[in-house]
Amino acid sequence: MYIFSKSKGEDGKWKQVRKEKLLKIKRRIEEILDREHSITAKEKSWRDRFFRPLSKLCRDAGIRANYISLIGVILVCIQIWNFWIGEELLGLFFALLAAFTDMIDGPIARFTYTENSDDDITAFGTFLDHFRDYFLALSFGYFSLFYHNIFHPIEITLFVLIALLYIGIFIGTLTKLRRYKEYGNSTETKLRGFLLPEMQTTFWGRAQFFMIIAGITVLFVGRMNQSEFLILFSFILLGIHMGINFRNLLEEYVVR
Repeated sequence: MYIFSKSKGEDGKWKQVRKEKLLKIKRRIEEILDREHSITAKEKSWRDRFFRPLSKLCRDAGIRANYISLIGVILVCIQIWNFWIGEELLGLFFALLAAFTDMIDGPIARFTYTENSDDDITAFGTFLDHFRDYFLALSFGYFSLFYHNIFHPIEITLFVLIALLYIGIFIGTLTKLRRYKEYGNSTETKLRGFLLPEMQTTFWGRAQFFMIIAGITVLFVGRMNQSEFLILFSFILLGIHMGINFRNLLEEYVVR
């Protein structure tokens, strides 16, 4: 006799309870995501209205959003060169200018003259936008965390943790990309089908980028002025960034 064995009825009841709990969790996650999509839409709408005059000016002049993103990449390269030769203020200026291109390329891409006219959102532009952001965060982050090539233990720890979180998100993105076989065997077609719906920046993605740029900017200024307050404040900002990054990592793996 198996005293501790479950009867078929008890086992079926336990599975039903577990299924109901999982469904409840799933519905809760879907509700949270719906609210986040609403926040993302409001943020984009606000930014589009704010930059609409600039967006119209650029589109009238034939300046596409992809050009702005590409200019951002070039500005990151100029930032690296200035930091490398010791022109710190110029490096900081070009880094912030590159970050500003991230604010305006989206509104320019989404700009339409009328409700029925076409926007300028492209798969290549989406890729270029993300590439510019990661390129800027990595390069500017390096010069800020390792100011004057001085390696402090806390900065090394932050760099490793942030790098691991970004690697996790990158692996999660590649995992999602494998699901897009229905778009055909063409790599270009598959990437276009993946980039446009999946890689559009959400509110939390924008918050993640903002916090790392804010954190490394404050850290850089703190190191340059030897301000312990600014350095400590930058660690708080980078900690918040890692929290948001971890949240986005969970979304990449668990939710989707």
